Amino acid sequence: VKTEELAEKFLANPDIEGLTFSGGEPMEQAAALNELISILRKKRDLSFFCFTGFLYEELLEHGTADQKELLNQLDILVDGPFVQEQYANLLWRGSANQRVHFLTDRYSEWKTRLSEPAQGLEFEFDSAGVPQWMGIPPLGFRDEFQRKMAELGVFIERGAL
Repeated sequence: VKTEELAEKFLANPDIEGLTFSGGEPMEQAAALNELISILRKKRDLSFFCFTGFLYEELLEHGTADQKELLNQLDILVDGPFVQEQYANLLWRGSANQRVHFLTDRYSEWKTRLSEPAQGLEFEFDSAGVPQWMGIPPLGFRDEFQRKMAELGVFIERGAL
């Protein structure tokens, strides 16, 4: 999808407050994300939140120019890889090693809430009717969810969630 097309899809929804970049590794797509943010910011005051497996200091010291520019455009960055052995039910984080960096003051009121538990999961169905979720599920959630859905006669392909 071309960056301009993607931007128009986001801008078509007036209820979007901001975007969260996750999954895969956003820092490996920094140039495209910078372009997307640039297009969006010309038309709306959106916020930008990013999850990365890299450490913030690592990006500052050794990141590419595009990665450093992306850091400059983000409001919040959660850094560090998910480590299953350090699983934690923390706000915006799935493992205790991950850190939250407020890169602007836009959401500074959240700084005092970082020890709160995660906010739960958000479910949606894609255009093919396949369920998807956003958020950090508890350990074993996927298997338990699929088992309970199967009990209801709803079978979800393993790769769908």
